[in-house]
Amino acid sequence: MQFLLLKVIEAVALLQRFERCEMELEALVRRIRGEFLEMPGLSLTFAQAKRLWGIDHDLCERVIGVLVGAAFLRRTPAGQISRADF
Repeated sequence: MQFLLLKVIEAVALLQRFERCEMELEALVRRIRGEFLEMPGLSLTFAQAKRLWGIDHDLCERVIGVLVGAAFLRRTPAGQISRADF
């Protein structure tokens, strides 16, 4: 019985971490979207984006992927990240 209770507690903790990560991702997506709205002509390389936002490679890919998927950002043929409507 104790083993089962420990597994349930571990599962709840894991779910809470996942939910916290998703909330942090949503906040980061909103922040980055806001930066592109404030500076419509902003165009960054992937390396510049990582440095500007202070995030690692995987998280940067994920955030950009969300915004590209929402048709808010695009990747140019030259590898720049910019608003899709510019």
